Amino acid sequence: MNPSVEISRMLDGKVVADAIDTDCGIPYCFFLSTYLRECFDSYSSMEAAAHATLFGIQHYEKKGVDVLERVKTGLFFTSDEYDDFIYICKYKKEKAKQLTAEKVVSFEQLSSKQIDNLIHETSQSEDRVAENTYKGRLSYFKRYITYLYKLWHQAGNTPKDVVARFENFEETISTDIRRTKSTNKVVRDPFEQAISTDVYFNMLEIIQPFCAKNPFTPSVRLRNQLAMFC
Repeated sequence: MNPSVEISRMLDGKVVADAIDTDCGIPYCFFLSTYLRECFDSYSSMEAAAHATLFGIQHYEKKGVDVLERVKTGLFFTSDEYDDFIYICKYKKEKAKQLTAEKVVSFEQLSSKQIDNLIHETSQSEDRVAENTYKGRLSYFKRYITYLYKLWHQAGNTPKDVVARFENFEETISTDIRRTKSTNKVVRDPFEQAISTDVYFNMLEIIQPFCAKNPFTPSVRLRNQLAMFC
């Protein structure tokens, strides 16, 4: 599968975002699609959630972990799997793919001096994302796992061990989210779109020859509209 977050306009005119398998043109995961439609009202929030949630899903898939199956069975994630995930969330997509493919060394195997050197070497790395991006990845993934948990385990007869594992996951990731400092620094992945979706659709509307907001003279409006699609 080759998933990609795409924006589309429905027949009723509503703009939505979804994770699409570009190999066959269908939703990458129907549970993810339903989550995006039910939990987010605007396409911009859907898009942000899709990018962040898909990041987590793909990371676990590369590690051989089926997120849906883990939540459905109530097993969730081991401490090592979770620690690996939050570590990867600090990096841009291409660097994260590289790190995921490698074996992550446990901090327990490193001396204090080695840890200090590692922090110094990576603190200014261009491969790291902004704190807000890191926090967003954790927040959206937590929200998706909570959505799936309620979907399968909110009937009231959930085994106590499953409830305990979910609450442990929820508390752990919530703590990591709270510890993350919010900054105004923006770091974008080079593989994400340069023009935001709302600006793009506004441009498409304004460039229409008969749009009242079109800033060009009538004689060149059609030419300019055609130029937009070349």
